[in-house]
Amino acid sequence: MAPLLSRLGIGRSGFGFSKRNVGGGVITWNYANNATLTQGKTTDVVSFAIATNVTSFSSSGTLPTGTSLSLAGGTLTLSGTLSQFGYAANSIQENTSYTLSAADFGVTRTFTITANGETRTLNHRQIGNLLISKTFESYGTPNNVNFASLAAQQNDATTNPSFTTGACAAGGQVLSGGGVASVFMNANNSLYGDPCEGTGKKLNVSYTI
Repeated sequence: MAPLLSRLGIGRSGFGFSKRNVGGGVITWNYANNATLTQGKTTDVVSFAIATNVTSFSSSGTLPTGTSLSLAGGTLTLSGTLSQFGYAANSIQENTSYTLSAADFGVTRTFTITANGETRTLNHRQIGNLLISKTFESYGTPNNVNFASLAAQQNDATTNPSFTTGACAAGGQVLSGGGVASVFMNANNSLYGDPCEGTGKKLNVSYTI
């Protein structure tokens, strides 16, 4: 008589147990549970062959922005072009400067994929490539609404800082195009003028990445 595991339709591999699908093949996962997929930047084209000998699948959680799952020839693939995922913002005091770099900001997506009844939880770390579009710039007394610290943004840059222009503003909010890897912030009167003499000022800037 065949071993009990074989009669139950379960095979042993070098990495542990793999469940046989209805067609008799053994699903092969290319990533261990809780594995982190290769890091990517916004605009990168990615393709991860998650598993082979797959007949059905589902997912939960948040896939990397701009990607989707597809099944062809038994291979389950996560692929796409990593797209805009969040915000890079900073607030600096008068007479100070800071270089805001897209590559300093990122987000980790955690998602679960179930294939042929087996489940893997995977992670993907995406970092910024370009400051795509400037959403806010104001020098004077702008307000910080839901503004996260730089450390928090670098870990998870998905929260909109929602800056607003204060009563004292040099030219008010300035919107412009982006598409740059970094921008030099320089908060001083020589660049913006002095919208309120004798008042301490700051510069708030926010970009999508």
